[in-house]
Amino acid sequence: MTQPEMPEWRDDGEPSKSISEFCLRENMSKATFRALAAKGLGPMIIRQGAFVRVVESHKSWRDRMLWHSQQQTALREQARRREQASAAGKIAAASPLHVSKRSHQ
Repeated sequence: MTQPEMPEWRDDGEPSKSISEFCLRENMSKATFRALAAKGLGPMIIRQGAFVRVVESHKSWRDRMLWHSQQQTALREQARRREQASAAGKIAAASPLHVSKRSHQ
């Protein structure tokens, strides 16, 4: 099963905005913005010295965040299934009826 590719960032014709404007529109704190940016999940920005502008559109950023969320959910489900299969295997191997405990006559 192939995984869908992460959507590319877009500006969608929206004017750039300051980090404060972006945070206000997304109802998030600047600390959350910085934490997301540190994880590589923040919106695309440009820096020119002290001048910092968010150039990615809100819709584009939300699409990327949705993709990331879906990927994380899929990874958690995969890990849950792997753990469940491992536990079932251990229980089966411990059973007196397991094929490894049958006498071969």
